Amino acid sequence: MHLPAKFPALAKLLGTGADTNNKDLNKRIRTTNVVSVVTGSLSFFIGIFLYILSKSELILYPALIETALFGAVILLNFLRQYFLAALLSHFIQCMATLCFGILLGKIIDAQLMAVFLVGTPLLLFREKNIRIVCILLTCLTMFLLEVNNYTYFVEPVAINTDLHVLFRSLSIATILFLNGMVLFYYERNSRSLVLQLQQTNRDLEQVSASKSVYVRETTHELRAPLNAIHGISQFLYEGKYSPADLPKYHRGIYHSSHMALEIINNVMELAKIESGNVHEPTLKKINIRNWLADTTAIFSQHAALKQVSVVTTVGDEVPEILVFDPIRVMQILNNLITNAIKFSFPKGQIFVDIGSGDGQWTLAVRDQGVGMNEDQVRRIFDAFYSTRPSNEYGTGLGLHIAQNLAILLGGNIVADSEPGKGTVFTTTLPLPATTAPEKEELPAARLPIPPGASVIIIDDDRMSAELLAKYLGSIGAKTTVCLTGGEGFERASESKPDLILMDMDLPDTRGLVLLEKFKRDAQLKRIPVIIISGSVFKEDQDEAARRGAAGFLAKPVLFPKVQAMISQVLHVAGH
Repeated sequence: MHLPAKFPALAKLLGTGADTNNKDLNKRIRTTNVVSVVTGSLSFFIGIFLYILSKSELILYPALIETALFGAVILLNFLRQYFLAALLSHFIQCMATLCFGILLGKIIDAQLMAVFLVGTPLLLFREKNIRIVCILLTCLTMFLLEVNNYTYFVEPVAINTDLHVLFRSLSIATILFLNGMVLFYYERNSRSLVLQLQQTNRDLEQVSASKSVYVRETTHELRAPLNAIHGISQFLYEGKYSPADLPKYHRGIYHSSHMALEIINNVMELAKIESGNVHEPTLKKINIRNWLADTTAIFSQHAALKQVSVVTTVGDEVPEILVFDPIRVMQILNNLITNAIKFSFPKGQIFVDIGSGDGQWTLAVRDQGVGMNEDQVRRIFDAFYSTRPSNEYGTGLGLHIAQNLAILLGGNIVADSEPGKGTVFTTTLPLPATTAPEKEELPAARLPIPPGASVIIIDDDRMSAELLAKYLGSIGAKTTVCLTGGEGFERASESKPDLILMDMDLPDTRGLVLLEKFKRDAQLKRIPVIIISGSVFKEDQDEAARRGAAGFLAKPVLFPKVQAMISQVLHVAGH
């Protein structure tokens, strides 16, 4: 109940104990208090009034006791004994009905209290069994009243016949008021539930519409790169091509697969963001200049397809070591550079600049592309928004995700653009003290793989394993491919390789089980194991690390990332 500000004491009394974190419980506590205060007050004032008229102490004393007991209900709520308070309240109501029904006999129709006595337990309790017990107590009260009306086991109080009409009118008015109060609460609760249901329906309709857009947009966008890959593969399979076409087809396959991977990664990241399942940032000390060079190098081939070059600069004022989450910031940079490549003109340049000042550091990506107008800049971070209708430009999720990740890291991204003059996206992030978390991560990609390093690849996907083996062979490693966990363990036991690359799901065992087997073996436990899996969930990565994995790569793998991780792991292992 919402009381005027001029009744603060009454409002405080009715809110006694209703300060929990459970809104539904708070509502039921207030209902218990309201029912107790109202019925206690009616009992007190009407009891005194009837006593004055009848001069019968048998009416006064029960009324005063009932009032005191309702005060005890408020006290129990104050002591946070909410269940006992509600149960005592209903018990008092039943006993008061029985008492005054017997004392006043047929002058009043105490059976009319049935609506009130059945309704209040349904308001005060959520437990089905408690409701049933309270209703049974109500039925017992009504039964005892009927029995006494016929047997007169307890004689009613002698009341002057001239007062019968007044007593009866007053009792009926009181009973109707109490029944009306219960019905009012039911009507208010019903209205509240209807409003909640309507809001829930609106939310579900919005979710359904968003899901439809989500599925429609992502499937539509995936069809474009998959169609290109499928078409090129048909030409290659059927031999309907000329040698001069091969470079063009190779670039088409690379570009289309990169686009499909970008769409999948963004969809997965958006799902995490919308579900609230985004993990807290993991801060690490990073050599910012090496990190920027290694991260942007991954895009060199993708940029070359559009004849675009990526130029990086780090301001002199920027410290050598920065503390940030390298994975999250790389995701931001990935989306910003990918976006810049899409909208750049051939033979253009993309500038990636890092600066610092005022307790912050900035990561700016500037292109020389088509630019945007004010309306496009205003909407550019909206999910599924693209300045171009063509699906060549992706799902419209990349910048939305980058903005959310920047906010997660305590920063922000702003866009500055004019039509025909390119666009600048500036990410601003906090600059924590470099005395934080862990040691500086090694600039892995700059460490060469030791010549002749032996690597066992355990993966039941023969094509993926053979392609990875061919790549590692091209950078100096000696590889062995095993298609089952049993074969991989046997080969490792025989040859004692420098490194093991292993899939998470194998036909004869789970990768994590095999990992534990390696770590239990006295001769193999020091061999670093890198997990390669289709899973992108941090829980799987954490579990692999807990069981002893030296690294984790998500499929489909980018060869530069594979080289970077292998070089770092072997460097740490002392090879």
